Amino acid sequence: MRKKRVLPKMNINIESDEASDTSVEALANSLIKAIVDTRHEKGLLQEQIQNASGVPQSGIYRLERRVCDPKLTTMIRVLRPMGMTLAVVPISEKPQ
Repeated sequence: MRKKRVLPKMNINIESDEASDTSVEALANSLIKAIVDTRHEKGLLQEQIQNASGVPQSGIYRLERRVCDPKLTTMIRVLRPMGMTLAVVPISEKPQ
């Protein structure tokens, strides 16, 4: 019988304006909008993304409607068939 492996949870506490709930939500909304816009620009259906990525169409629907907060691996799998990926970039300074 296989033993279930339990990974430890990480608690991250960031005390910064950039990490506020509103800016995180705005960034998430912007990311999802870019994904939906790109899918439409490329003329791809959710079913086509499903076939290429292995992510169920229902999961793609929920991701696009912000019904759920997808795992990072799911996001990467959905982006690949559109020729995209995620990147970590520095946060730009606010203009003064």
